[in-house]
Amino acid sequence: MDEPALRGSFVLDSQGDEEQIYSRDPATPEPSLWVLDLSQSIDDTAWVTDVDGTLYATDPAADTVDAVRGHFSVGDAFVAVTPCGANSAPPTCTTPNYLGSLDLATGQITLVALAGPDLQPQGMVFGSEG
Repeated sequence: MDEPALRGSFVLDSQGDEEQIYSRDPATPEPSLWVLDLSQSIDDTAWVTDVDGTLYATDPAADTVDAVRGHFSVGDAFVAVTPCGANSAPPTCTTPNYLGSLDLATGQITLVALAGPDLQPQGMVFGSEG
C-alpha cells in the first residue's frame, strides 16, 4: 500500500508485536483494516508533509525536544525505533532508541544517520514551514 492510499487512515502501532495497524474509514460499520509487519519495534511515526518542514522529536533520555532538518520527500515516514520495546527484547535491554526511515511497502526500517548530538526519539511530529 503506497502513501496516497494511506491518506486519511487511522494508524496504531503495536510496539511489542512490531506491527502497524491501519484503518480506512474507522467510523463506518465495516472499516478496512491493514497490517504492516515491521522489521523493528517502534513507538511513533511522523509523515513528511512538506519538503521544507521540520521533524520534531521528544528525547526522554536527554529531556529535550529536538528539531531535525534536512532534505525531505513528501510522503516519507520516519519512526522512533524502540529496540527494548519489542516482545522479544531481553529483560535487561539497554539498546537506545534511534530515528529510522520506514518503507511503507515492506515494513523495513533503516537507521537515519544524523549530524549533531545523539537523538533517542520517542514521540514525533512533522511540522510544515509553509
